[in-house]
Amino acid sequence: MLLVAVVAILIACPDASAQTVYTPTLFAGSADVNPRDSPANRVDANTAESPFAGIGSLTVGNSSGMVMGSAVAISPRHILTAAHLLDGNNDGIIDALPASITFRLNAGGNFSDTIKASGALIHPDFTGFLNPSLNDDLAIVVFDEMIPATVPVYEMLSEEIGLGTEVTMVGYGRSGYGDVGESVASNGSVKRTGRNVVDVLGPNDEPFGPTSKETFFYDFDGPFGTYNALGGPTLGNRIETIIAPGDSGGPSLMFDGEQYLVAGINTFVGHTPSLFSTTGGGMALLAYYDWLVDNVFVLPGDVNFDGVVDIGDLAKVGSNFMNPEAMQWRDGDLNGDGVVDVADMGLVGGHYGDTADYTLFAAGAAEASDGSGGEADDPEFHPMQPSSNVPGPPAAMGLSLLGLMAGRRGRRLG
Repeated sequence: MLLVAVVAILIACPDASAQTVYTPTLFAGSADVNPRDSPANRVDANTAESPFAGIGSLTVGNSSGMVMGSAVAISPRHILTAAHLLDGNNDGIIDALPASITFRLNAGGNFSDTIKASGALIHPDFTGFLNPSLNDDLAIVVFDEMIPATVPVYEMLSEEIGLGTEVTMVGYGRSGYGDVGESVASNGSVKRTGRNVVDVLGPNDEPFGPTSKETFFYDFDGPFGTYNALGGPTLGNRIETIIAPGDSGGPSLMFDGEQYLVAGINTFVGHTPSLFSTTGGGMALLAYYDWLVDNVFVLPGDVNFDGVVDIGDLAKVGSNFMNPEAMQWRDGDLNGDGVVDVADMGLVGGHYGDTADYTLFAAGAAEASDGSGGEADDPEFHPMQPSSNVPGPPAAMGLSLLGLMAGRRGRRLG
């Protein structure tokens, strides 16, 4: 998706010669400038070890036909993408049925995993792409089937993207050269990466909404920075990029020294093809953090995301007890303090026996029937709340010890 010198974003960049006309839509640099670049240089290998293995291609059948974009795993059951992919008639309502939404990973080979959606939800303030604004272009897709445990799941950046922040964009869109245009079609098994720098942050478009910046913008400066549309230096011919059609829904990631965090979702470019001087951007996640946290439901203590807190979760915490490399929820670090310890054991014990239904029920198109001839409701999340079956302190302590024993036994057997 990301091209060498041009990164195509799922929203079109501004036209170099006329007024900006944003469109939903990564790109390479120039083949004639040293160090030379090409779309092939931007391809990320389809290995399980890739830091981008949790970013997949997304195909959607909506009212305008079959479209392809990109998406990023934010839990073992949820991905984040662009809302406009699910809204074919651009009215701000999902018109793609869950059965038509397919997420494909390339973690250890081409199309290593194909997962069908069970539901989807778009941000409630999204009214269509550029209808009238670019804002709120986010969708969450949920699965009955879990994303494999070997595939990375990405945490969200919990602070505002600063101006000058360098982000890494990943996607499955078209590619080409920043001085020529598109030359390579999008491919669901070929992901590309590239980087750019945040130049501008856009405000909330709701008159009484929070003051958090909802959108971010960057420009495709070219190899020497001579096409600088928004300011800031170029990252160079083989690094700087911009998105293109098919990259929509892919993430802009920030590396915090230990891991990649999702800082934004790529949704637009100001001009296609994504030539040097084009601008692009996407949704800045901090403004949507509460909505995401509210809707990506996780049952406290459910380490393996199977919908019940039980011996399996205790065993996982026990097997990673004090493991310095275990830093994610799926490793057993339930309180996010960077270590799996007795506090995490206590969380499992305190919620032992709780159950939840992670299924996201989406009604589909607004025109769809609800079974009685009426219109279906708008898609919603319907998570079940944790049960009140919480063991007391003595039971929790006993369960924690059991988990530690089970974890150690699991290590020996493994």
